[in-house]
Amino acid sequence: GDPSQRRAQEFADQQRTQLEQAREDLARALDPVHGPNTVVYGGRQGQVLAESPSDAGAIASEGIRGVAAQRKEIVGRAYEAAREQPGNVRAEVFEDIGPKIKNELLVRDEPVIIDDKLTPYANRAIGDVESYISKLPKSDGIDLRGVDQMRRRLSTFRKDAYSSGNAADGRAASAVVESFDKHIDDAINGGLFTGDRSAIRAWNDARAAHADYRSTFGAGKNDPIGRVIEKITGKGNNPAAIPNDVADFLYGSSGVNPNSLNVGVANRVKGILGDQSPEWAAVKQGLFARLSSAGEGMAEMGPGKAAQRLNRFLNVDGRELAHALYSPAERELLQNYANLLRRIQVPQAGANWTNTAT
Repeated sequence: GDPSQRRAQEFADQQRTQLEQAREDLARALDPVHGPNTVVYGGRQGQVLAESPSDAGAIASEGIRGVAAQRKEIVGRAYEAAREQPGNVRAEVFEDIGPKIKNELLVRDEPVIIDDKLTPYANRAIGDVESYISKLPKSDGIDLRGVDQMRRRLSTFRKDAYSSGNAADGRAASAVVESFDKHIDDAINGGLFTGDRSAIRAWNDARAAHADYRSTFGAGKNDPIGRVIEKITGKGNNPAAIPNDVADFLYGSSGVNPNSLNVGVANRVKGILGDQSPEWAAVKQGLFARLSSAGEGMAEMGPGKAAQRLNRFLNVDGRELAHALYSPAERELLQNYANLLRRIQVPQAGANWTNTAT
């Protein structure tokens, strides 16, 4: 009768409220950063930064682009410091440098063919380096400011090649820049540089900073993780990936069965953002949301299904990503939550389902 129904409804409402609170407390525990509206859970304080995978994708994407901009500025300052150093690269390094680069690329293990029709920007880059070098004073060689200016011009051709939509031209122009860099590096470190040794150190520091930036935010040969990072940040005419895509890059579409690329991307993103950053906390919360809730406006999956998904992620198909994203203590919290959901699951045989006669 009515009293029993009211008592049952009160119990169901109380349980639902307590489960929501437990879920929110766990999400907060995934953020080690102290902030407003925090609770203490497991000795730590935190806040809910991402209530959905899309929220996490947006926060992570913004954080990655911010770090990339900071690192790029560091590279720029390093090159500026190198350019100010006294000294010159000997003129002989630049004799016929355009044809030399073109021939070197042609005889590589994977040849790069420079052609005025198929790779127009790369071809123009070869001609430009010859023309620019010919106009520089060479009595005592070429100073590092002149060398860097030449590299900037080559980088512009590379950017224009990628922006044109001609992928082959973009790769060829990139190969031209890389070959030019190798010529300069070999010269500076091979006795073809006259000047203070501090200039050599400054140049090598700048090159190392640039190489680190490229390896972190760019894509090298056979580098699917780097290509995903380029999609997240946006490259050339391609805009930055939308938040839902970023979440899929990190977790996979379901979250319970991530692949090796998801694990690699997650580790790269963790290295970029830092495992104590609020952006990384948002990444962890976004995955927890994908595993444990159906999303806004959708029917809840119920405690049994949520427990099944969490256990599959933690102990079966998602173990590698679980270890990449969550600390041992955090994995224990997730497991305890899954165990709780399993305990309160209504058994199939004991439920009085509305679609049965009884």
